[in-house]
Amino acid sequence: GKFALVIIDIPDGELEDFPDKYAAMKEQAGPDQEYRMLPMGIKKWSKQIPEIGWVPAGSILPESAKSDVSDLLGSMLQITGFREFLDGSVDPEKVLPDQPLAPLGAEEGKGQGKSNGGKDKGKGKGKGKSY
Repeated sequence: GKFALVIIDIPDGELEDFPDKYAAMKEQAGPDQEYRMLPMGIKKWSKQIPEIGWVPAGSILPESAKSDVSDLLGSMLQITGFREFLDGSVDPEKVLPDQPLAPLGAEEGKGQGKSNGGKDKGKGKGKGKSY
């Protein structure tokens, strides 16, 4: 499976009602189905998120242990820089870049690739075979 962790700083008063809106949406949607069958007969499992809540960063740190966390998040909390960010002992203004980093485009990268003048050296499946 895949895991995404989104950490954002929300000013006081902003999005306070988000957990309530999520609960209302879940109630309106009705009971969760564990999975649904796709036309090809494959089970597509549903994401089951029972509730959303705001959690102060300090409450998930191992020292405080006020909240239960998953093994994956617990492992992430062992990363010193991440833990310092959450406990407030590091100043994000000093350690984070001034601007978001732009992804490298093909013209900025090192490799040439087939579409940028590189040579297709691989044989590939079925290339060069005569039947």
